[in-house]
Amino acid sequence: MPILWRDPYQYSMNNISKYKLFYLRLIEEIISFNHIKYTNVLNLKNKLLKLIINKNIVFIHLSISISRNISYQLQHIPGTEYCLSELESFHCYAGVNQNDLEALASICKSIKKFTFDNMHYCSDNSGIIKLIEVQQKLNNVNFIGDSYNRKDDKSFYKSIEKSLIKHVDTVQYLKISWTPVTRVLSFFVNLISLDIDSSYSNMAYWSNFENVTFSVLKILKVRRVPSNFLTTLSKSTTENLSEICMHYDGIDSKIIFKTIYQKCLNLKYLQLSFVENNNLLIPELENLLIYCKLLNRLTIEVMNDTFDTFNWDKLFMMLA
Repeated sequence: MPILWRDPYQYSMNNISKYKLFYLRLIEEIISFNHIKYTNVLNLKNKLLKLIINKNIVFIHLSISISRNISYQLQHIPGTEYCLSELESFHCYAGVNQNDLEALASICKSIKKFTFDNMHYCSDNSGIIKLIEVQQKLNNVNFIGDSYNRKDDKSFYKSIEKSLIKHVDTVQYLKISWTPVTRVLSFFVNLISLDIDSSYSNMAYWSNFENVTFSVLKILKVRRVPSNFLTTLSKSTTENLSEICMHYDGIDSKIIFKTIYQKCLNLKYLQLSFVENNNLLIPELENLLIYCKLLNRLTIEVMNDTFDTFNWDKLFMMLA
């Protein structure tokens, strides 16, 4: 995979090259692989960055990670402001120095896609919040990684949710990896895709979304969320919903299936994860295949502890 590559079709009037990817993680890997002494790390980073950053290059994607919690001090490198002024995509890995994120917030205002990996390793979110708040075209937001270790840290997530609410008019794709602590989802009425990987804690918070509606939602992906929340979403996103991926507790499974094949008639892709031995769902699945006439792709996952007792013969007879 090329680390830096030029798009031959993108040039400015004065022939300045635009590079698609600025992969700062490569610097970390080079240093780690060569076992550079800790005292020389910062000096080496600065030299490498000065070789890359100049006023003849504009980056539109930045991937950044700091494994030793040492700042890149991007604001002090000549040319950084110009190079990152048109940044459209930003991928941040846990361990990044918050000062670097705050520095980027003063430079980058046009980020459309924001991805943050492994938030549970992050001790501070001040830089993340500032970077999110100043964006003007934010459209795609992804928080990836198991946040189980932070499941009771309400203030940490509350501040992030407040910063996201400021972008409800532009954000259409949202992925979060925690149980919402505010009514944040109720504000995102323009979502096309919603992906929730919950820690399944603080179940009382889910009652805040009993009446939530996503009228234009097309893609719904949920993991470890209460079945009643999933049923509510299925009922409120009927016309446009074309893709559903769900892994849930198995309670009220029949109601969920019935809701889908009665309300989501434009469904094209369905992914199911059976977390319990529930062979009674097969007739409901058959009804779903009958009524959802546009369905052209089906994925079924059966967990290991129920694999041997699952009625595979009945399932395949139904499919046939």
